Amino acid sequence: MINYDNTWPWVCLSSEFDELQITATSPITLTIASASGLLLQNKYTPTSNKVSVYDLDRLLATSDSDMLAQYEFAVSGQGSKRVLILRSGTKPTMSGADFVAGHFLSPVMGERTTTLNRREMVTALLDTSADIVASCVYADGTTLSTVDIVLASDVPAQSLQEVDCSPSLLVDESKGRLVQYVVKAGNRRMSFRVRPTCATRLGLLFRNDFSVWEPAYFTGMHEHTQKITREQAAIGTIMTTYDIHEEDSVKSYTGPLRPSEVELFRSLARSTEVMLIENGAVTDPVVIDDVSVKHTDEEGHLPAFTFTWHRASLRTVTTVPITPRIFDETFDDTFE
Repeated sequence: MINYDNTWPWVCLSSEFDELQITATSPITLTIASASGLLLQNKYTPTSNKVSVYDLDRLLATSDSDMLAQYEFAVSGQGSKRVLILRSGTKPTMSGADFVAGHFLSPVMGERTTTLNRREMVTALLDTSADIVASCVYADGTTLSTVDIVLASDVPAQSLQEVDCSPSLLVDESKGRLVQYVVKAGNRRMSFRVRPTCATRLGLLFRNDFSVWEPAYFTGMHEHTQKITREQAAIGTIMTTYDIHEEDSVKSYTGPLRPSEVELFRSLARSTEVMLIENGAVTDPVVIDDVSVKHTDEEGHLPAFTFTWHRASLRTVTTVPITPRIFDETFDDTFE
C-alpha cells in the first residue's frame, strides 16, 4: 500500500500499488502518466476524508512502458509526484526501495548451486554508481585463497544492470579449483556454491518476479511425449490422411532442490516469458503447460518439482547433435 501524503522513495515496485490512499475532503482527479502516454485519469469521491484506489499494480503491469520506467502521479489540488517503478509480480516483506537497496533482483535469498557448464547472471538496480565484484574462493588441495574479480565497473545508478557471473568466467587454474563465489554490489550479495560438472542439458531462462532474466536448471530426468492428430477423409474408395498435427511436450524434473532454490522455481511457475537453454545456448521460446510445485516443511524433506512445457513454435523442431569434444558439456560422467 502506498500513501500519497507520505514522502515517496526514488523507486517503488509495481506490486506496492495494490492500494493507493489519498487524503481528500472533496472530489479529486487522479492522473497517472509515463513517457509512453497517459495511463489513467479518473475522478474519485472521498469517503471519511479518504480515497482508496485499488489494483493499480495490475494496471502498471499491463502498461506499454519498459519494465523499469518513470511515472508521474498527479492529484488535483495536491500537486504531483514522480517515481521510478519496477514492474514486479511479488511483494517483499519490506518496502520496494529497501529490497532494491539490499538485494539483487532475484527471488533466491540464500546460497545457490551451480556448475562450470552453466550460465549464471544477476541483475541489480543501484541507487548510486558502484562496481559489481565476484569474491572467489579457490582450493589448491591444501589451502583456500580468496580473490576479488570485477565483473562490471562504474555501473550507472537508476538503471537495470545485468551481469554475466558464470563460473566458467572465474576459473583460474593457477590458484586452484573454484569452489565458491559471492557476487557483491554495495549491500547486495548472491552466493554460489560450485559443484563438479553434472548433466544439465536443459534449462529455462525466464523473466522472474522482478521482470529480469534469470536461469533455472533441471538436474532430474526429462520425459518426452509426442501426440499426433491425424485428419482423414475418404476420397473415392480410398481413405486418405490429408493433414497431421503434432504436439511435442516435455516433462522436466528439477531433482532435489536446496531450500533457497524453491522460490526460484516457484517464480518460474508464475512466469509468462520463458526461453529454452540447450547445451548452454538460449534457443527457442517455450510455453509452460503444467507445473507441480508442492512441497512440505517435514524434517529431512527435499522438495522436487516438475514442469511440463513445449516449444512455442507450431512447427516440428529437429535437434542437430553437436560433435562431442572430450570432457565438454556433452561428456557423460554418469559412472565417474
